[in-house]
Amino acid sequence: MTTDKSDWAKITPPPCNTDLWKKGENAGVYDSGRVGGANAFEHIILGIKEDTGVEIDWHYVGGRAVVRVMMEDFQTVKPHLIQRLGYANEEL
Repeated sequence: MTTDKSDWAKITPPPCNTDLWKKGENAGVYDSGRVGGANAFEHIILGIKEDTGVEIDWHYVGGRAVVRVMMEDFQTVKPHLIQRLGYANEEL
């Protein structure tokens, strides 16, 4: 995956994965503006998905990016969320 920020604006985030929306757990709530907005946030999430092989997705709620993952996959993605976004939900 490219890290060239000029490519980030070309990414159009797709709708949130239906299974994760219905059955997943909130892995964290983030201010996507801290990383450059929705397209940059999508790039980060796609990178975590690529690095881990885990289905992970996000959507907006109240102006915040909510990351969702299946409960059984949380421990796999947690260190990546912490490394790239600063923290992850500690209650899962």
